[in-house]
Amino acid sequence: NGGSPVSIHLYVEDVDAAVERAVAAGAKLIRPVADQFYGDRVGGVEDPFGYRWFIATHKEDLTMDEIRRRAAAQSS
Repeated sequence: NGGSPVSIHLYVEDVDAAVERAVAAGAKLIRPVADQFYGDRVGGVEDPFGYRWFIATHKEDLTMDEIRRRAAAQSS
């Protein structure tokens, strides 16, 4: 399995359910679903062909200042 240089970023209504379905169908979990500082909830899977899918649900709209503040808080 050499993988692929391609990754897909897909927005869905329910990221938790989508990632759970993908794993049940044979995908490998590569990034557990978690809330991100920029307002999305994201998880990642790799399908049997080596394609990486990053699946997300947009949870909240943030200003750039708020994103910067959260990013700084996360890295400290």
